[in-house]
Amino acid sequence: VYLVASDGSNVHLAKWTDFGATLASTTDIDQDDRGQNYFPRICAEGDQIVVIYVSPRALDDTARGIWGVVSGDAGQTWSPREELRPAGVAGNIATGIDLACGPGGRALASWSEIWTILDDYRVHSRLFEGGAWQPTDLEVPTDLWLPSAFWPSAAFASATQVVLAYQISDYEIYVVRSIDGGVSWLPSSVRLNEFIPSPDAPPSAYWPEVISDGDENVWVSWLDTAAGRPSVVMRHSRDAGSSFFLTTRLDRKEPQGAYDAFYLPTFGAAAASVSTCRRTASVRSRCSSVAPRTSSACRPAGVRGSSASSSRRVTVSSCSAHRAR
Repeated sequence: VYLVASDGSNVHLAKWTDFGATLASTTDIDQDDRGQNYFPRICAEGDQIVVIYVSPRALDDTARGIWGVVSGDAGQTWSPREELRPAGVAGNIATGIDLACGPGGRALASWSEIWTILDDYRVHSRLFEGGAWQPTDLEVPTDLWLPSAFWPSAAFASATQVVLAYQISDYEIYVVRSIDGGVSWLPSSVRLNEFIPSPDAPPSAYWPEVISDGDENVWVSWLDTAAGRPSVVMRHSRDAGSSFFLTTRLDRKEPQGAYDAFYLPTFGAAAASVSTCRRTASVRSRCSSVAPRTSSACRPAGVRGSSASSSRRVTVSSCSAHRAR
C-alpha cells in the first residue's frame, strides 16, 4: 500500500507491505528544497509508481507548475523530477490536477491552468509511456463555444481508450475521449448533466470524478443541483464513454436526495483493476447549498468572482498496487 501526502512544504511517500498494520516510514520524494510542494496524486501498476504534484515553475518561482517523478522499483529509487508543462510557457498557473494509471505502464497526468491575460481556464494532459513522459503536453480539446474548463478527472477504460471529464465555468460536466491511450484526443466533447430544471433552479454541476474497471465500463459522478438542492449523481457507460445511460441519483435522502451541505464526491477504490487507487482531493471548505454559484469556497481559485482560501491544506492520495498472479 502506498500513500503520498504534502505537509505544506514537501511531498512524502509512505509504503506498507502488511496492508497498513504497522506504522510506515516516509520518504521525501519531491526533489525540491523550495518548500512549496502541494496537492500530490499517485497511481501504481506492479512496481511502477507515478507521482505528480504542484510546485513552483522552474523559471518563475511566483507561478505554479506540474511536476512528476516515477519509480520502477516500488519506491526504492526515483527518476529525476520533470516539469510536465514546458518551462518556457509563462503566465499560466496549474491547478486541479489528476493522475490515472493504465495497462502497460502508462499513466496520464491532467490539470487545468489559467491564462492570466485572458482570465480563462484550459485543461491539459501529458502521457507517461515506454518509461518516459511524452515530449510535450496536449491541450484537451473543448468545443469553441464552451467557457473555461477545469477540474479534470480521467480513467483508462481499456489499453487504448481513455475518458476524461471536466467542469466548465457555466457549471456543466463534459467528457472527452482518447482512442490511442492518451496520445491524442477526439475533437468534440459530450455534455453529461442533461437535467431540465425549473426556472428557480438553474443547472449547477461541480467536481466530476471518473473511474473504470478497465473493461470499457466507465462511471462519472459529480455534484448536481438541478433538483434545487445538491445531490450526488452518476452516469454509466458500457462502451468506454461512447454513450452513457441516464443519470442516476446516488444519495437517497428526502426531499429529492438533497442535503443542506455537500462535499466533493469520490468513487474511492476501483474494482477489477491491476492498480487499485483511492484518491482524496485537498480538504475543501464545506459549501452551503443556499448560494453555490456565489460562494467562493465552492469555486477553484482563479475563476471569475472567486478567491483562494487562505487556510493551510494537507493533501493526501493513496494507492494499493496489486500484482497479477
